[in-house]
Amino acid sequence: MALFNVDAQTYLIASSQGNNSYAIYHVHPENPEVLELMGLVQITADKATQIDGVSETDGLDVTNANLGGRFTEGLWVVQDGRNVMPSETQNFKLVAGASLKDAIRKLASAKRERHSHM
Repeated sequence: MALFNVDAQTYLIASSQGNNSYAIYHVHPENPEVLELMGLVQITADKATQIDGVSETDGLDVTNANLGGRFTEGLWVVQDGRNVMPSETQNFKLVAGASLKDAIRKLASAKRERHSHM
């Protein structure tokens, strides 16, 4: 699990091993013990780069720090327990913080949209 900031809000990213995804929780600003599940995201295969998706994650970390290059908005690192492109043992996948921010913004937008129709 790790904390990541998006648009002045804090989110907890947690591995959901049973379905090869990551649960995104909004941390309530006035009461950090209150977590609201925003939804699930997955890291899927990219056939163009021949990089497989992520499965069987045992750990992750994330930072908002500017690490340069494609990681100017942070970095999300996840352990990938099984590789199929190519077929190898476990490794780590690096995801640009901008991609994680986009995914979280989509979840937050969808959540707001659902609440506005209630």
